[in-house]
Amino acid sequence: MSKRIVDVGSCGYDHGMLQRYFSSTFGSSIEQANHWQDLSCLREKGPIDLVLVNRLLDADGSSGLEIVSRIVADGRFAGTITMLVSNHESAQAEAIVRGAKRGFGKAILQEPEVEILLAAVLRPCVQPIRYEESSL
Repeated sequence: MSKRIVDVGSCGYDHGMLQRYFSSTFGSSIEQANHWQDLSCLREKGPIDLVLVNRLLDADGSSGLEIVSRIVADGRFAGTITMLVSNHESAQAEAIVRGAKRGFGKAILQEPEVEILLAAVLRPCVQPIRYEESSL
C-alpha cells in the first residue's frame, strides 16, 4: 500500500523533482501544500504518513521550521513523520530539536543514503537492494 506523502512549501520545479523521485523510487505520489492552511486541509481528508517541509516556503518565504513545530504540536498529526528538506546542516539540527526526523537536501536527493533514509520511513521492513553491475 502506498504511503500518503505531502510536500509543504516547495516551488513547482522542486515539487516536480520530488514527485518524479518518489514515483520512480517508491511508487508513491506526493500531494503539494503551499503553507500550513493547505496542509491542515489535506489532513482533514485523511491521515498523512510523511510530511516533507521545505526550509523556506516558496509561497511567502516564511520558515519551514515553524511548520515543523506546528505539526509536532497538533494532535491531528500524531504518528505522522516529518522531515525538513534542506541542504543546511544547522536547519536539519534545528528541525530535529523541534521534533522532526532527520531530513535531506535536494542537492543529494539522488544519493543512496537518501533512499535508505526514506526507505526506513516508507518501507520499514524492507531496505532497498543495490546490485553491483558485475553481480547481474
